[in-house]
Parts: sequence; structure tokens; C-alpha cells
Amino acid sequence: MREFGQAITYTPVGGVAGASVGIFDADYQLISLGGDVEITAVGPVLGVRLADFTAPPAKGDAVAIGSASYLVRSVHLDGQGGAKLLLAPA
Repeated sequence: MREFGQAITYTPVGGVAGASVGIFDADYQLISLGGDVEITAVGPVLGVRLADFTAPPAKGDAVAIGSASYLVRSVHLDGQGGAKLLLAPA
């Protein structure tokens, strides 16, 4: 994470901002529209190490990466001490 990550500022809802490191990427997501109809969308994703946070990341938390600001849409734990945070522009 430290080798490939970039500096981020993470602010939990109602909490204090803190510095961390994450791997920012665009990820493909399969979206079902019902029946056999599906579409693929691309959205911003941040890979993080949970040990770097004082509280687990949650929906609605804010993330700043460089000059861009995002809100966490959902958190997906990887079972290995990390998570992917699906983001939306703030």
C-alpha cells in the first residue's frame, strides 16, 4: 500500500480529518436493471488498509485526494484487513 498508494485526507462523519494512504482507481461495476438487462459503469474506488483508521470507514465519510473531494458511497471489506471504498464526487 505504501509503495503504490497516494496521500489522502479522510474525514469520518462528525469526526476529525486525518492523513492516510490509499490506492485510487476507477473500477468497473456491473449494475442489474432487472431481468437479463445489465450495464457496466466505471466509478472512483479507493483501496485502503483498515489498520490505518481509528474507526472503520463508513458511508457518508469524506475523502480528499489531491484537489478532488469525494464521499464514500459504500464500503466493501476484503477479508484480509483492507477495504474498497466506492466513492462519489462531493
